[in-house]
Amino acid sequence: MIGDPTINQCVASTNCPRVPLMFADLTNKVCTTRCSNWGNTVSRLCVATCPWDASTYVTWANPDTNQCVTKCPSYPIKYADNSTKTCVATCPQAPTVPYN
Repeated sequence: MIGDPTINQCVASTNCPRVPLMFADLTNKVCTTRCSNWGNTVSRLCVATCPWDASTYVTWANPDTNQCVTKCPSYPIKYADNSTKTCVATCPQAPTVPYN
């Protein structure tokens, strides 16, 4: 059980509010709108790293919201950078590959 500050009650970690979007912070035992690391928008849990498993689903870390997202935002526009698994304002320059 964790604390839901919107109703001042203890709830199951799967019952944090959807409006406003809240995440279950299992370390601090509270529902929160902003996780200290990342809020997984699929599981609605606070997580140390955003999930990246091509067999199930992938997410990118959005540093503007501290959320793991399945699509980077269009406003302000961000791009999904697979090399860092992060939403970025500017795509990185392609690495140069030395020829042998």
